[in-house]
Amino acid sequence: MNAVADLVDSSPETKEALYMPAAGRMLKTLVQSGRFNQHTQALELSEPLLKFHDTLYAKIESDIINWATSGNSFVVVSMLEAGDFSNQDALRKKLKQSKRELVEACDEENKGSQLIMQKLQI
Repeated sequence: MNAVADLVDSSPETKEALYMPAAGRMLKTLVQSGRFNQHTQALELSEPLLKFHDTLYAKIESDIINWATSGNSFVVVSMLEAGDFSNQDALRKKLKQSKRELVEACDEENKGSQLIMQKLQI
């Protein structure tokens, strides 16, 4: 898990690749500790839970607003939904302080940013 999170600190080309849809889906799945099953309409969790959200947040904390307003906004949504995320309060505080950036992303029809605003009730 650390190797995947370390990609955030790598070359500009690798960082750019993290914003590709497939990479975003992979990161979201890791943050959720499982994948969503369309047939059962439920999240199938891994055993043991990965707790990747804590590892990734430590790497992206200073850039979290960019993540929340970009193509990786659903990764941030998954962090907000994770019940065992230890940095939940800090994440919520940072996002609420950046309401203007979230509103701008919503105006650009970023669905993930819209969900973030709903979850924060702002």
